[in-house]
Amino acid sequence: MLARFDADRGADGLIRAQAGRRLFLDWSPVDRREPSLTYNGRYLYALDIAAGLALDADRGDLAQLWSGKAEHLRRAMRAAFHVEGRWTENCHGTPASQLGLALLLLTRCVEAKEDIATIADAIVARSLDLRDAHEDGRLVLASPFMHHYVFLALEAVQRHGDILAIIVSRWGRWADAGESTCWENWNVDFPDGSVCHGFSAHPLGWIAKCIAAEKTG
Repeated sequence: MLARFDADRGADGLIRAQAGRRLFLDWSPVDRREPSLTYNGRYLYALDIAAGLALDADRGDLAQLWSGKAEHLRRAMRAAFHVEGRWTENCHGTPASQLGLALLLLTRCVEAKEDIATIADAIVARSLDLRDAHEDGRLVLASPFMHHYVFLALEAVQRHGDILAIIVSRWGRWADAGESTCWENWNVDFPDGSVCHGFSAHPLGWIAKCIAAEKTG
C-alpha cells in the first residue's frame, strides 16, 4: 500500500490524490486543494511507522527503504509548506489546520524547540476554544476522532496535562449533557452524522495513559 501511494509522488516530492477519487482529510473544513500538508503528513507518518516496524522485525533493508522515502518527503514538505516562517495547508497560502500542525509535530518536520512549543500551544488553544464553527483567523478544528492524532502529537512533546484538559473541556460537554456516546463530529448537522461513533471514544484510553504519565513525571 505504501508503494501504491509512492506512485502518486510528483516531481516536487509530494503525493497527490488519485485522479477522480475523493480526497477525505477530516470532517472539518480543511482546505483540500493540493498538494496538501495534511495528506502528505498522513503518508509521512505511515512511512515512519513502517520503518519502525521493519526494524522491530529485523528487516533493516525495509527500514532503510521506508526511512529514506520518509526523509525525502519530510524535506519536500518543509520546502513546500513552510513559507516565510509559517506553515501552510497547501501552496495557495491557506494557514495550516490543527490536524496538519499535529502531523508536523508527529513526523518531526519541525525542529526548533521554540517552534515546537509555539505549534503545541496553538493546537491546545484551539481545542480549548469551545467555539466549534470555523471562523477566519482561527485554526481549522480537527474532528473528535482526528483528535487522536492531536493527542499523539501532544504526547510526543510531553503535554499530557493539556491532553487531559482538552478531554475534560470537549468530551466533558457531552458528559455534562447526559450523552452516553461520543459523536462523529462536534456538530452532527450533516447527512448521516452519527451520535454514536466508536472512533471518537479514544479519550477512554488517553485518560489512563496521561494520568499515569503525570504521576511518573
